[in-house]
Amino acid sequence: EKRGLYVLAAKFFNRACELGKFDSPSLHIQTVYRAGKIEYLQTNLEDAISRYKEALSLSQDFQVTENLGNIYFSIGSVYLRRAEFSAVSKNLELAETWTKHNNQTALLYNTWSNMGVCAYRQGQFETAQKYYLRVLESLGNDVMNLPSDLQLTAQHIQMSLGVIYNDLGRPDLAKPHY
Repeated sequence: EKRGLYVLAAKFFNRACELGKFDSPSLHIQTVYRAGKIEYLQTNLEDAISRYKEALSLSQDFQVTENLGNIYFSIGSVYLRRAEFSAVSKNLELAETWTKHNNQTALLYNTWSNMGVCAYRQGQFETAQKYYLRVLESLGNDVMNLPSDLQLTAQHIQMSLGVIYNDLGRPDLAKPHY
């Protein structure tokens, strides 16, 4: 059922993009970006990356920067799924820079998390650990009072740290993270 809804949403977003009648450049960029998100959710990675790059190009052409962090993050996420690690790093570094300058902390934490995943998938366990610990330190000790999306990020990071400690041969450090 969910798959059918994604297909329907994709048709609507694609039709809106084809018509190209938008009240503002920002709405145009957001529509193209969301069309990419729908493609990503359907694992149509080529179509997703195409839409994200179109949104990036529109952002640059119209000099609208409000969505750049999400666009770079999403491009990096596609490359991460495709295991194209140099492209992941480039786009996540751009997302990190944008999020820091625009005070988008939730996106920054997710960017660091994906940087950790990228490092882990390349066997760079200490680097992955560094990114994960950076997120946890930034979130603070009172995780239960964070918004739900950040609680989920913290849970993912905790589990990931457990896996890393196991991979580093330190099950004693891994256990508290599970």
